[in-house]
Amino acid sequence: MHDRAWHRLVGLAIAVALSGAPALGGAEAERTFEAVFVDTGGLETSVSHVVFYWEEQLSETQLALHELTHIPAKLGTVPIQIHFEKIKQVEFSNAKSQPVLSVTLKNGKRGDFSLQIPGSFKGRTEFGEMIAGPTHLRKIVFK
Repeated sequence: MHDRAWHRLVGLAIAVALSGAPALGGAEAERTFEAVFVDTGGLETSVSHVVFYWEEQLSETQLALHELTHIPAKLGTVPIQIHFEKIKQVEFSNAKSQPVLSVTLKNGKRGDFSLQIPGSFKGRTEFGEMIAGPTHLRKIVFK
């Protein structure tokens, strides 16, 4: 196998591993999440198939798209994954540089986090796909 092809294969394997997606042929059923996005102007939009989304540049010609059902966050300096199934709502600070996410779990516990990876929240609306970054959102309420 040529070096270039090998590097592409290794890059793809790393991208799949980092994305949290099941491996090829995985038997895991993908759970979908619904929420209401509230933008900074107060407009509420019902969104289905909610994911945390970001694009990773692997090389000049390769881009890896990541869609997660958890928020890759940091508690202080330590990485943590906050799974959508446990979240009641997420409120966003208005800070443009490093927004703070105040996460309230379904059990009532609350914590403040920063994003580990700059990304957006993506989902489907009746009018089409919506991608909203933390600076566009006031809060997300999971159903």
